[in-house]
This record gives sequence, structure tokens and C-alpha cells, in this order.
Amino acid sequence: MFRNLYSFYSNTIIKGIILPFYYRLLRASFKMFGVFAKVSLSQASEDLIIDLILKNGKRSKGIFIDVGCNHPIGYNNTYLLYLRGWRGINIDGNEKLIELYSKFRNADTNLNYLISNKEEEVVFNISRHDMISTIESSHMDTLGEENFPESQRVKMTTRTLNAVLNQYITKSDTQIDLLCIDVEGHDFEVLTSIDLDQYQPYLIVIEMLDFSFNECLNHRVYKLLTEKGYTLSHFVFCNGYFVKN
Repeated sequence: MFRNLYSFYSNTIIKGIILPFYYRLLRASFKMFGVFAKVSLSQASEDLIIDLILKNGKRSKGIFIDVGCNHPIGYNNTYLLYLRGWRGINIDGNEKLIELYSKFRNADTNLNYLISNKEEEVVFNISRHDMISTIESSHMDTLGEENFPESQRVKMTTRTLNAVLNQYITKSDTQIDLLCIDVEGHDFEVLTSIDLDQYQPYLIVIEMLDFSFNECLNHRVYKLLTEKGYTLSHFVFCNGYFVKN
């Protein structure tokens, strides 16, 4: 009962209503006083970096795919694009978070799926802290199993990203401008579940917790994307930003 009340207060009241109001107020104040400043709603300013790369690529409006999208507003990489008229597909295994997308971002396509490189039944471990929910047992060991209550574990059947896109993307919209992947340790499996020759996203932002510039040539995400014609444009905090050549 207490957890449900806290979740409603945090995800709906604070992040869903107060945060976007505060954001708009702050941006309006900057504009009124002639101050050039940008406000981020992402965890580590990912939305501002994404905005910069897309503008440099002359992409003012387009399509995004966000796998492991989490909350529709708070700590979100695509909400600022959504406010500017961009539309896309948001995918997360947490049904309650997808319900919030249906409330606050109903112009997007919002899907309660788990994505992997093959279709199989898995256990999705929903955390007390929504942002670290995972299907990776090794990730649970790292973060502490106490953060993943047994009562919050659900069995789900995974889908490949290619299957989802084939279902929801029309032939005229196969040019994806942005693909975000943040699924707590299962990111490479999600990346290999999309046919990059068919869809060719312009910008791929992917969590790379184990990345090191000293050994980048041996990193499986880096190797795959450079072989597919991508260049690592930025690496900030724990995310790689790969731009299609």
C-alpha cells in the first residue's frame, strides 16, 4: 500500500505534473530575461547532447525509438523532442510506467514489451528504483538483490526489436532518426535484435557501462557499430553516442 502511494506521488504528481510545469516556467523565465540557457530532464544531460547532434545533422523533426524508456518525463531522453513535435515508440517492461506514457505522452506509441535478441520467456526483475529494473541476474548481483523484491518479479516473453519495428513502423517511416537503448546490462542483446542494414538509425545512444577508451576496439558494441558504418561521436557518463557515417 505504502509503495503504491509513494509510486503515485513520485511518478505522477512530482515527475508527471510538477516537473514539466517547473521546466516550462524555467525556460519561459530564461527567454523573458534574455538568458541563453538550456534545461535538461535527462539523468546526465543526454537530451541536450542528443539535441546538439540532431541539429548538427539538420534533423529538426523526426522519429525516435526508446528501449528501456522508463518514466515519460523525469530522467527521460526524448521528452524534449516530444515537446518539439517529434514522435516515436517507447518500450519498457514495466507496465505501470507504460501506463504513465499513455497518460502524459499519448501521441507516441507506447509498448509494454521486453526486448532481446531472441523470443523466450524470462523473469523481469522490477526494482524499487524503477531505473535499474533488469532481466540480467548478474546486474542484480552487482546492484544488490535487496533492491529487487520477489513480489515484483514477473514472467514475460521477450520480442526482438526488429519484430516490433516491422509491426509498428510503416515503410515510409523506415528512416529512424534516434534509437536509445538503456536496459541495465542487456543493451548489446537489444542492439543485435535490430537489422541495422534495414533501419539504419541516424543516431544511436546506448548505455555502455563497461566501456573504456583504452580498449574500445575490443568492446562488442563499439566493434559492431563501427563495422555497420557508425562513428562514436561522444561518450558521456556511461552512454555512447554513435552517428551514422
